[in-house]
Amino acid sequence: MSSRGIYPNFRQVSEDEFAKRCHTKLKGPPTGKMLLPAIYLIAEDTTPPPGTTCSCGMKLTRRNVIKHGTCRTNLVDYDPDENRPIRCSLLQQRWRCRNCNKTHITTPLFKHPRHEATKRAVRTVERLLRNNELSYQEISRRTGLDTKIVSDIDRESVQNEIDLEQED
Repeated sequence: MSSRGIYPNFRQVSEDEFAKRCHTKLKGPPTGKMLLPAIYLIAEDTTPPPGTTCSCGMKLTRRNVIKHGTCRTNLVDYDPDENRPIRCSLLQQRWRCRNCNKTHITTPLFKHPRHEATKRAVRTVERLLRNNELSYQEISRRTGLDTKIVSDIDRESVQNEIDLEQED
């Protein structure tokens, strides 16, 4: 499956343009240390969160929210077809509820809830860790994720296995 199908609103850019537009350094191995160069994608999302409800009970529609700045989400993904990392940067609109003044932002469905990575990249790391063939550094070079994120994923998967064994 191509990365274009997964990220329809993203456009591909060069590494220099990505660094200039993101104003941040992504965690992970430097480009020279990765096995293959990464694919760089950028997108902007300015639509309000669809069909969500604020904690005050107000439905978040265009009438009930006010634009309240932007937030940049940087993610790392891994494309198994091309066997190389994908660096994504999503500029998202923040919204403020007119009723209670709480801010809201739409979390991309493909983002893992605890890591700066996509769910697919985390599954790939878990699969590579289960095979016990590669070190954290080697997995980091393959996937483009930081070694700290790889070790966190490993710790979480071990903790999940322990929790499952204790339930049985």
